[in-house]
Amino acid sequence: MDLRFIRLKGPLSIEALLPLTETSLFRGKPSQLFGSVAPLETATPEDIAVLHNPKYQDSLKTTQAGAVIVTEKMAAYVPETTTVLISEKPLRSFTLLLPLLFEDDPSEGSIHPTAVIDPSVSLGKNCCISPYAVISEGATLGDDCWIGSHTFIGPGVVLGPSCRIASHVSITHAILDTGVVVKAGARIGQRGFGFFLEETSIAHLTQLQLGRVLIGKGVEIGSNTTIDRGSLKDTLIEDFARIDNAVQIGHNVHVGKGAVLVAQVGIAGSCHIGDYSILAGQVGVAGHLTVGAGARIAAKSGIAKNVPPQSTMGGIPAVPIGDWRRQMITLRHLATKTSSPKKD
Repeated sequence: MDLRFIRLKGPLSIEALLPLTETSLFRGKPSQLFGSVAPLETATPEDIAVLHNPKYQDSLKTTQAGAVIVTEKMAAYVPETTTVLISEKPLRSFTLLLPLLFEDDPSEGSIHPTAVIDPSVSLGKNCCISPYAVISEGATLGDDCWIGSHTFIGPGVVLGPSCRIASHVSITHAILDTGVVVKAGARIGQRGFGFFLEETSIAHLTQLQLGRVLIGKGVEIGSNTTIDRGSLKDTLIEDFARIDNAVQIGHNVHVGKGAVLVAQVGIAGSCHIGDYSILAGQVGVAGHLTVGAGARIAAKSGIAKNVPPQSTMGGIPAVPIGDWRRQMITLRHLATKTSSPKKD
């Protein structure tokens, strides 16, 4: 653990950790203190480790960790000297554990003298404004917000409490709810790709974009992602959505609650991405389409028509995943036959 980048918050006792990590004590002392974590292979008696995949069972048997989080089924494989914490979902419990022991965001409540903050800005308590950040007229920042260096917050923008906006971000025409995280280089609220397409030598006619970007609570937005504001209605990102790096979201798009958009996904204007759907890396979605709730789209797929809820799709154009796999097998067989040398 490199303490130049991570701040320690622990140690905490096993007794204190149990309810906060959704675990129960199978073996060990409730008063035992822990302040660090490590992989099974390198953990020491001062560390907590986790087994979240059965393929690492051999490492569990030989681990030197002071405590491990496992399912009840795997508890028998833990060394006798190791404290055992039982969880139905070990990786979830480990994820809950980390912020109890560590902190990676500065939040000192300080405002750097080089920051430019308009007098009309409404600034909440304990906000941290980093060097050369610009907060424009009429903007509102809730309590405990953190703004990174060289970030631009445009006129009238609203940030709810505990938002974390990294460096070199620009946000305009947007309202963010509580606890939104925006990583470095993201662009939110710029004018979308809207214009009247001319078919002659006349210049294309740019359309004014009158909408906003509305971002729900707990949303995370990756580095260098762009989210265009709406044209006549708003672009909407619902609560707890997760958007990876280098994702493009066009104007008027509606991303549902808990949806996951992996790196380099591109969504054209006026699409609706359903709740808790997953679009894997480099998926492209044509304009004015709906991806149903809970749908899963394989990497590099192209969505050219509406996707039913709870379906799994793949390919270009995307088809049900079973059909796509059969297509790939057929193509492989055809390629093998045509490339095989002819017999005399």
